[in-house]
Amino acid sequence: LRRILGIESSEKDTQTRQALQGSGGCHDRRNNVHFPQGFEIFRTYKHKEYRAIAQDGNWLRLDTGDLFPTLNQLNTSIAAGTENVWNGNWKFKDEGGTIHSIDKLRP
Repeated sequence: LRRILGIESSEKDTQTRQALQGSGGCHDRRNNVHFPQGFEIFRTYKHKEYRAIAQDGNWLRLDTGDLFPTLNQLNTSIAAGTENVWNGNWKFKDEGGTIHSIDKLRP
């Protein structure tokens, strides 16, 4: 959008973007959440569990091997229709094994 509108990026924006690209994983810009490389999320849809991991700027769907650049595109590949991916369907396990909604990761 900045390019289209002719707005220059600040040095901080450039440094942040470079840091995130170099760190692997996947970044959700809209919600300012960075999922580190290998971060695993899962959900159940129609009694079947689906898993994906953050990998090099994409989401890798573990059952098919397909890559998706956003959570919304990942979710659309599983669930029919539009859903809010932050509504509690997608979950992760913390270091202690407790399950949380990915919504907990939003600032």
